[in-house]
Amino acid sequence: PPIQSYEVGAAGGSIVFLNPDNPGVRVTIDIPTRSVADGTVITLATADSADYPTSDDLAAFTAFEFGPSDQTFDPPATLSITYDEDSLDGLDESDLRLHKVVGGEWTEIDSDVDVSSNVVSGEIDSFSFCAILRRIILGPPAPTPSTISYVSTDVPKAVPDNDDNGIIWPDAIAPFHVGIVPMNMHKSEAVKEAA
Repeated sequence: PPIQSYEVGAAGGSIVFLNPDNPGVRVTIDIPTRSVADGTVITLATADSADYPTSDDLAAFTAFEFGPSDQTFDPPATLSITYDEDSLDGLDESDLRLHKVVGGEWTEIDSDVDVSSNVVSGEIDSFSFCAILRRIILGPPAPTPSTISYVSTDVPKAVPDNDDNGIIWPDAIAPFHVGIVPMNMHKSEAVKEAA
């Protein structure tokens, strides 16, 4: 793919790149003042699919290669990538987020989608392959051994008594023990009697 080069200075500025494969997809990088040194050259190209991890969650035409790969931004730059609604192939627009390749895997960038403008934006502090993918939705954490509950069929045999308040556990297998310690008993006759 053709590579475009842009020179940016300490004054910052904006870079706009249209995807030659789909002109409806545009990349904008807003670089704040003093984020890069004078004479910084930034390169941008549509990414070759052989160079980044494959994913069914990738929005078509939104993968780009940014360079140089060691370029950093301090303060961070804002990356915005538009997408073509007709090329989403079943992806829900509200789930779209920016991602970048880190360690050979797509990693979500803190970003937001504007479905009315078909654009996803977020801050970046370095370059890599970047694209729009469906956001990573994590499920609840797996239980740790301390939170796993085991139900035994022997419990009804071991717990012969219950009342309107529930099970009356024998001390030997009770799940917990409670001790009530009165405080400031000397200040209240009611507390003293209840204790």
